[in-house]
Amino acid sequence: MKRTACIFLFALFLLPSFILTAEETESQDELKKIIAHNLAEIEDSYIQLLDFDQRRRAITLVDEIMKIIENSYALSPVSPYNILGDEAFLILKAQVEDTISANKKTEYILVVGGKGFITTDQLLILLKSYTFDSDIINCIKAVYPYLLDKVNSPVLISAVSSEIKKGKLAEWLAIQ
Repeated sequence: MKRTACIFLFALFLLPSFILTAEETESQDELKKIIAHNLAEIEDSYIQLLDFDQRRRAITLVDEIMKIIENSYALSPVSPYNILGDEAFLILKAQVEDTISANKKTEYILVVGGKGFITTDQLLILLKSYTFDSDIINCIKAVYPYLLDKVNSPVLISAVSSEIKKGKLAEWLAIQ
């Protein structure tokens, strides 16, 4: 049984290097082939040395690893965008709230939004730290090209308090 544990610890140490290979190849199918090949190599080289019960358990574990790998790729859709995570958003929010200048706030948001990371809901939360409607509108106009979900952009109108400015912002969003 110690041999079986050693083999699978060895396999677990190999899997992270294959995950890095996935970033390099950017192909899930290729990654699956690499992992399947290496698991088959482990099976051929090491599992054959085990006694019958240990071999049966080891083969079962190899099969389970392959199922986990296949299911993890089937369940997680690949997105071309990295949406700002909760922790990173909280850091950005704290940074924006601690800044007095509206231009600096917009700059901070653009640093993140310029990479395609920000959603409409996140921007709406950040806009609450602005004082003046004109600053809010300027921020929305600056960040708009970098929003992931532009379809939801009419929600941003609620951040503005002036009815006249809400109408102008709605017109501007309709043109975009």
